[in-house]
Amino acid sequence: VPPFKPEKMLMLGYGYGTVAELTRKIWGDLSCTAVDLKELQTYPQDKLIIADAFKWIEEEKEQYDYIAVDLFDGRQASSEILTYPFLANVQRILTPKGLASIHFVGGDIMTKENKELIERYFKVDRVKTVDTSWILFLKHKDNTTEYGI
Repeated sequence: VPPFKPEKMLMLGYGYGTVAELTRKIWGDLSCTAVDLKELQTYPQDKLIIADAFKWIEEEKEQYDYIAVDLFDGRQASSEILTYPFLANVQRILTPKGLASIHFVGGDIMTKENKELIERYFKVDRVKTVDTSWILFLKHKDNTTEYGI
């Protein structure tokens, strides 16, 4: 959940809508654009795009101040998340003062290689762990905003 009320929220992977629901509980009514592979029940104010998020983001022109990445292949985060093209596209559509969160499940994802890859595009604002879940909060390298997550 972002530490501010997003003006334009993007969810790459909507799942059961947990992020949207929790964000609304904290920040009140808002709308978001969600990209998922299948038709899902969403809030009426949400825009659902049925597409492969990895292909969709390549063409996206809009910018968002909060991007939640929650893309899974079964029980594991998609291996395509930690690739140069995907992270470059997330950076490109994130507003200069925006925040992105990426959800992983499993072992330590902050290996030396992954950290170098992520830091090529972002500054790691925070890393949250809950049980076996990891959530990375990322911002542009020149963003000095302290979000206090």
